[in-house]
Amino acid sequence: MSLDPRRLVQVVNDEFGKLPHPDVPEITNADYPTYQRVAAMKRNPHPPTHNDVRDAYHELTQSGISPAQWEHAWTISRPIANRLLGRDPTLQELTRHGDAHPSEIHDYYSNSPSRSHPEIKAGEMARYKHLASDPADHHLERAPLLREVAIFAAGQYHPTEIDAHYQRMKERRG
Repeated sequence: MSLDPRRLVQVVNDEFGKLPHPDVPEITNADYPTYQRVAAMKRNPHPPTHNDVRDAYHELTQSGISPAQWEHAWTISRPIANRLLGRDPTLQELTRHGDAHPSEIHDYYSNSPSRSHPEIKAGEMARYKHLASDPADHHLERAPLLREVAIFAAGQYHPTEIDAHYQRMKERRG
């Protein structure tokens, strides 16, 4: 009877994977890379420490979200939450978005209150900031002020009204 080296490597790897990781014993060797990847995403651009991996493991197991669900939610939620709300998504939001379609995640953050003017949705503030950027730059050579953007959003200004606003400001300046 001959010994198959590939089978031997597979058995050794399987058994090694079941052992506790030497630096984080509550995680097996097989699961460590998964939680290390989660920790790396959270710490980006800094490499995760063993404590970061431990924290990621406990955070996910206590919240009931799988690493795959967390990665899905984080990958979609983080840029949107940062862009619209200026912050990373919370664990509760990630748990909520674990199986959500990207459009549901986008709608969630777009419909959240903006940081500067909570009476206006974050998505509306972003939309009107985009609409006001070119006219503000063209007429006044500056970015639109948040106060202006909030007024445009609250009043549901048309792009021509936004342009006229900055044109009047330019004329007043002389």
